[in-house]
Amino acid sequence: RWSYSSLSKGARANNEGSARGGNDETPGGPELGEDGSPQTFEGPLLGMQAGADFGTFVHELFEVIDLSLPDVDAEVRTVIETSGRAVSFDADPEVLAQGLVLAIDTPLTAAAEGPTLRSIGSSCLNELVFHFPLADGNSPVTPSDLFELAAEHEDDQFSDYFKALAAGNRMSAMAGLMTGSIDSVIRLGDASNGTYGVIDYKTNRLHRPGDVAPISAYGYESMKHAMEHGDYPLQILVYNVALHRMLQLRLAGYDIDRHIGDSNYLFVRGMIGPDTEVIDGQRNGVFAWRPSSELIVAASKLLGGQS
Repeated sequence: RWSYSSLSKGARANNEGSARGGNDETPGGPELGEDGSPQTFEGPLLGMQAGADFGTFVHELFEVIDLSLPDVDAEVRTVIETSGRAVSFDADPEVLAQGLVLAIDTPLTAAAEGPTLRSIGSSCLNELVFHFPLADGNSPVTPSDLFELAAEHEDDQFSDYFKALAAGNRMSAMAGLMTGSIDSVIRLGDASNGTYGVIDYKTNRLHRPGDVAPISAYGYESMKHAMEHGDYPLQILVYNVALHRMLQLRLAGYDIDRHIGDSNYLFVRGMIGPDTEVIDGQRNGVFAWRPSSELIVAASKLLGGQS
């Protein structure tokens, strides 16, 4: 079995010299206001613990929260209370609930009227587990083949990232199954004409510990830095191949250009509701990327051993 994480671990082990920073501080430092002081914001989740265990806990909460209920706020509080685990992370359940509700009410686009998790409601499928077969021994494919393909197809946003992965990788050919679990697949619009996209919840702390953070900490450049450090662009590519294959099988009249939309990686600590900053057309806390249709199709064929 293979997964995005097994691909990235192998690449990272052989890629120590690539330019990847940590995810606890913003690259380049905070922006400054007119008076020379850092522009900052406050949010309920900023002071919460960092680490994988807390991230898993938040993922589990989002997996259970029913966004289709008329009172989502009460549902969030009930799910947190039922879990009984907030105290193990020194988290005030009410403050945690406030933070999750604000994330749920943050527009996913720059537009104030853009979709939110609350407005999407039941038009989502949580924890979508996938398995798809990889090329057999007659048409072997290596991780480097995938990385090089992505570097060739992509624009400047992640081309250097994929080139670095390809240069540092020495893993052998893949075989068997590619497997994974997508936090949520959402649909915007109706079943036949809507767009489908990946949602992934990230609790990465992109600021120095504390209850206040620079606005830039959850802006585009800082999130892009964290995306590359966590190998999330590779994750998005694998997830979109899985989504493409699923829709091919299940959606009549499937058209990749029409039906696959953005993948949204939600850095929930930076999502503080409708008032979340928009800078240069980019909503803070929401990193959206859609690999090109050509790359998704080519990656699907490559992984399946097709020419």
